[in-house]
Amino acid sequence: MILYALTLGILGVLLSVLWAYASHNHRLVAKTLGAEQIRTNTLMNAIAPLVFFASIGVAFVSITAAEIIWVLGFAATRALEWI
Repeated sequence: MILYALTLGILGVLLSVLWAYASHNHRLVAKTLGAEQIRTNTLMNAIAPLVFFASIGVAFVSITAAEIIWVLGFAATRALEWI
């Protein structure tokens, strides 16, 4: 459980770094992609590592609570798509 969360947290950080590089000054994304969409994607990419790293600490207390945090993180990411 903890190794899984650690792995996904690290992958989430790497994805965030890759997105930041690609989207900075529209380096590797379409020029038509708006600043608002770039900010939204940046925030969505940052949620996953935060959720998984937070769940590691919670897992020492309750595995079930840690898994619930994952579901809430997924829901938060989906909610950002609608905003």
